[in-house]
Amino acid sequence: MRRATLLLLLLIPAVLRAQPDLGKQDAWGDKEKKEFLDYLRSGQGAAAPGQVRSIKLEGTSEKSRSPRKPFYLSAAFAADSLMTVGGNGALRREGLGLGPKVLAGGHIFTWLRYYAGAMNTPFRQEKIDGTRPLVNHLQFPVGLEIALVPLGTPHTRYLLLRAGTAAHYFDGRGQAASDFKTPLLGWQTSWNGGLGYEWQISDTRWRINGLVEGYHYMLRQGGTARFSGLGFTLGAVYTF
Repeated sequence: MRRATLLLLLLIPAVLRAQPDLGKQDAWGDKEKKEFLDYLRSGQGAAAPGQVRSIKLEGTSEKSRSPRKPFYLSAAFAADSLMTVGGNGALRREGLGLGPKVLAGGHIFTWLRYYAGAMNTPFRQEKIDGTRPLVNHLQFPVGLEIALVPLGTPHTRYLLLRAGTAAHYFDGRGQAASDFKTPLLGWQTSWNGGLGYEWQISDTRWRINGLVEGYHYMLRQGGTARFSGLGFTLGAVYTF
């Protein structure tokens, strides 16, 4: 019993040994350094002053939030050649339309995007009397876009495939549908598709692309105007 008591008295000074002064470490001498090493060897942890509390940041959940998927805007110049099919089945080239095209979209996956937008490419359509007044052609496409990286190319270049549908509005600016050989005026619908190439500008949020795009009328119950078109778009994309 006496030996146990004596051993306990010898251990108390080691346990109660004062922590070294950790301030002004650059000015420590050999004595302070030796005291610090002895303190580390004693196995004691450095006690933090005050009471340590667990703080939860406001506005954060327990689960880590998933990163926001990119959103993009695109502005392009479009050239569109429209053709119609007459009552006798003859294909008629109506005219070339030029105008702006804007799209907004986002990423579903890194290689799959969605888009919606508008395009305005007015053209001249032939009337029964032989004149060719200007017809306003508004198109509202929606669809999906696949961005593939061709083998052997950098990951800043993509092969683009587009597929979707579009609503078309043809405005004759005061002209009647019966005045035209192949009437188009009013709302029409079509299937749309496109094939192109895209370049990512290094270390920026900008992309440049060019596509060959076309559309073909969508059959509906009760019939619709038969038309199709083929064109080219060149534009720039900014990703947010």
